[in-house]
Amino acid sequence: LTNFGETFVVDKLDEVLAIKGDMLALGTSTAAPAKGDINLGAEVTCMGQSPAGRIQGATSQGTADILKWVGTHTMVQAKDLGEGGTFTTSSTGKELIIHGNFTAIPLSSGDQIELTVSLEIT
Repeated sequence: LTNFGETFVVDKLDEVLAIKGDMLALGTSTAAPAKGDINLGAEVTCMGQSPAGRIQGATSQGTADILKWVGTHTMVQAKDLGEGGTFTTSSTGKELIIHGNFTAIPLSSGDQIELTVSLEIT
């Protein structure tokens, strides 16, 4: 979780916020995430999504302590994806809640990739 993510979780539990954190985005950076991150390192735009390339993920809760968001992105141009995250808004802004990276995955225009983000409270 980022610093904003921690505050978001506490405020949601305290019922201060009426917004969700279910907007998913992908990027090309493979740099290690940091708690102070407010955006992905290099967010990409995908087909049919908002200008920022974010899509609303389907939310599920498989167990009492795990919340999961899943969404499929369609590439508009070839990119090597290496990061993903959840946001509270479809537009660009400082609402990055969860930021993770992975070994770069090369994709071509028209390729689809499913992003799954899980949050486990222990």
